Amino acid sequence: MSKLHDERLEVGRTIALPLRKLEATIDSAIEQAGHVMIAMAAGRKRAKVAAATGQDAFAALGNTVAALFEGRSTIVACHQSLEQTRLDLNVRIDNYGDVAPKPPLPITEGAQPLRIVA
Repeated sequence: MSKLHDERLEVGRTIALPLRKLEATIDSAIEQAGHVMIAMAAGRKRAKVAAATGQDAFAALGNTVAALFEGRSTIVACHQSLEQTRLDLNVRIDNYGDVAPKPPLPITEGAQPLRIVA
């Protein structure tokens, strides 16, 4: 590989890690918002208050959740754009880890399987 390719690969890695962390953080925030919604609805029911009580808080939480989903949508678009840039620059990804399945190995015609020898 060329030095420029190696440099681009390294730059991509420095972007990918915080990008994945940001995506996970947004997902965690959406999850937490769901817990808050459940707690608020259950709390209002348990306290036996009218449906109108706390409606402003529910509306504010609804706006927050909508903003979180919008943020998730835009960061996914960002990720897709970066992926297209990677493809345009012809930067291969050779590490697999737990993010994507490892591609199948090519099968060589007539190759013999490995054998254990003592």
